[in-house]
Amino acid sequence: GPNSTRTVRLAREHGVVCVRGNHDRWVTQQGGICNVNGPMDDRGNVSSHTTEQLPADDVAWLRALPLHVSARIEDVSLAMWHAQPKTSDMEFLFHDLPSWALLRASERSEADVIIIGHTHAPARIVCPQRRVILNPGTLLRQTLPGERELPTKCVHGVFATLDLPSRDFCVRSLRDGEPVGFVERTVY
Repeated sequence: GPNSTRTVRLAREHGVVCVRGNHDRWVTQQGGICNVNGPMDDRGNVSSHTTEQLPADDVAWLRALPLHVSARIEDVSLAMWHAQPKTSDMEFLFHDLPSWALLRASERSEADVIIIGHTHAPARIVCPQRRVILNPGTLLRQTLPGERELPTKCVHGVFATLDLPSRDFCVRSLRDGEPVGFVERTVY
């Protein structure tokens, strides 16, 4: 996205825990060239398109990112993946998938709390055995023409907090820090 070099630098400088996703993979496969779309007009037309060349050390950092991260905090096991656990970085995990698909994803991870992204839609999916799948949404992402309609009105410019061990999950607006709605689902 916009300011890719600065974004990577900030993550590196602050030791942000990250997992590699599809865009990181694409950038490393293209030798560090980022295709950056500008803002869209009211008809869905991209107003500008530029490329940005990431420095070689940033490309190497992206290439070295793990596909997943696991940790135990406050006696809660956590696992973070870009998309569905133990699949490719392109496998969507939408909240409205059949229950069996969500249960299979939670079982593949074997963690109490599974944090995923890729769909950009904030959600909490509660599964059996006190497992939960969380999607914090996205800080910056434009919906492109022809893309699937996302389930909430406020999916862009959000972040989430997770309190442990209570597992309290809150999605907040990047603009003002106020809580915003997200999809909640329980599967059996």
